[in-house]
Amino acid sequence: FSPRYQNFTMGTFQWETALHALAMSALLMLILDPLCMWEIGWQLSYSAMLAIILFNPQWRIDKERKAAKFLNWILGILGISLVAQIGTMPLVAYYFHTITPLSIFLNLFLIPFTMLIIYCSLPLLVYPISWLAGGMATLLEPECSFIRQWIALPGTSIQNIYPSAWETALIYFALLLLAASRKMNNRYI
Repeated sequence: FSPRYQNFTMGTFQWETALHALAMSALLMLILDPLCMWEIGWQLSYSAMLAIILFNPQWRIDKERKAAKFLNWILGILGISLVAQIGTMPLVAYYFHTITPLSIFLNLFLIPFTMLIIYCSLPLLVYPISWLAGGMATLLEPECSFIRQWIALPGTSIQNIYPSAWETALIYFALLLLAASRKMNNRYI
């Protein structure tokens, strides 16, 4: 292995390696099913991951107290949410004609709760039990209710946005230029 790959496996983040892994997974999926490129879910997933890799927010408070660790955790969720939202917003506007700029704060609740549900539902993969699946559905109800209440608040979404395919591509081109500019500036610092 080259040193770049060894550093990635030892836990330090190398954006080039992550970018190569993302490109390889996309290539493999396209070889297996070339039409998946036109699926909205595929496009949103890869645009979110690409944005996270390219813009990789590193917001940290350099204190070792418990309060600082909690703040770092919140800053991490906000940073990743913001970058993923920036990466998917042009596609969401193009396909769904709406954007939700305040959903970043909604993720402070949804990400930890969703992770809890995912971890609790892992036993269902090995041993599917109907009453346990019903319990998982019961756990999802507060999350869904919270989302419905959030969406009902005024100003949480901007609707009737109709960008053309060219405008959407231009926004992504500008984001790629911004990412390239950031990477070039970081090399010389």
